[in-house]
Amino acid sequence: MHEKKEIKTKKDFSVSTVKNWISNLPFELTKDQLSSIDDILYDLKSTNVMFRLVQGDVGCGKTIVAQISMYANQLAGYQSALLAPTEILARQHVKNMHKLGLEATLYVSSLAAKEKKEILEKLENGKIFNVVGTHALFQENVVFHKLGLVIADEQQRFGVKQRRSLLEKGKCVDFLMMSATPIPRTYAHFLYGDMDISSIHTMPIGRKSVVTKYFKTASMAPCLNDVLNFIKEGRQCYVVCPAIEENDEYKMRNVFEIYEGMTKTLKDVRIGLLHGKMTSQEKEETMDKFSKHEFDILVSTTVIEVGIDVANASVMVIYDAHRFGLSTLHQLRGRVARDKKQGYCFLLSSSNDPQAIERLKKMEELKDGFEVSNYDLHMRGPGDILGIRQSGMPCLVFGDFEKDQAMMEMCIQDAKEIIQDQVDVDLLLYISNAIENAQYFD
Repeated sequence: MHEKKEIKTKKDFSVSTVKNWISNLPFELTKDQLSSIDDILYDLKSTNVMFRLVQGDVGCGKTIVAQISMYANQLAGYQSALLAPTEILARQHVKNMHKLGLEATLYVSSLAAKEKKEILEKLENGKIFNVVGTHALFQENVVFHKLGLVIADEQQRFGVKQRRSLLEKGKCVDFLMMSATPIPRTYAHFLYGDMDISSIHTMPIGRKSVVTKYFKTASMAPCLNDVLNFIKEGRQCYVVCPAIEENDEYKMRNVFEIYEGMTKTLKDVRIGLLHGKMTSQEKEETMDKFSKHEFDILVSTTVIEVGIDVANASVMVIYDAHRFGLSTLHQLRGRVARDKKQGYCFLLSSSNDPQAIERLKKMEELKDGFEVSNYDLHMRGPGDILGIRQSGMPCLVFGDFEKDQAMMEMCIQDAKEIIQDQVDVDLLLYISNAIENAQYFD
């Protein structure tokens, strides 16, 4: 919850120039994308600092909304910083922006020292308008000439202090967050505080829901023929494992075990390996080979969960699927819905836990990210679904996120009044201390 709306100098740019640029895009935007863009353009022109969340399903087109925001911000003479959770995704954003004719510079820790120095100089003297990077952007030596907009892609992967450190590199910086873990508006207001929310429900024309099938098994046997037939058709496949290496404590299928087994068995299939312990360069080379169809199957951990975009990869197999939250499973299967071909996702799990089985069967029915989040909230609570339980977010002791929406709305109103009236000194002091020590929520 914000104490008050920050006042800024409104950004001066031509909305018609932005709209004209949109009309020349090689694809048509959906009504929800256009509505979200209108919200953001209004915020940029407003004297109130923007604090907005754009949420929507995997593949709904949040990225282009962010890029158009950066274009408008640049027209007004300001710099933008787009924060990505992984280097692979940061590089992908830059590549896509260049395709659309937008200026963008990559800044990540793996760049050579000389290249970093040149970029930092250009950022400081205002010769770079749009920078896309990872956690490297938080560093003290990153100085902006006139930072006006910060965008956090998959915002829940960044702590509040990290985000603040970037926002403080400018004066009254507009802030836009993007999340592919959509949650109902009431929950979002209650969890995130006094922020504006734009939701993208509509999907791009021709995008199909992924056909999901659950198999009670520890092996790929029940779906192997289907996978091999899809590969013969010229498609590619992701095989996702919950662990990188074997672990005595947790018996989970790991990428090395599966990769070695598949390379020995499937002699005529080209198989690649991707996991979080690889260097940035190794990951980049592997993904590049996969996108060029030099691999038919990519065995991977959840490093592919966020933003990886290979249109020809329309098949996915997930081992030990019960180890993942439903929203993570939904994000993962979103990787195989990037093309007009029908996507398929096979969930493998040998778990005998009735609740785990029920959840995985439910994934066969649930198609929409908002539905998945609602069900996941009901089954597991907000801490797990948002990936923040381990970060100290308290769960409700007496309340229920599903049944007590009216009470939650009242809490939001009460909180606003307490902050506006500035009467309850003890409570205001408590709020001030809580904000100072906040780790994950503004």
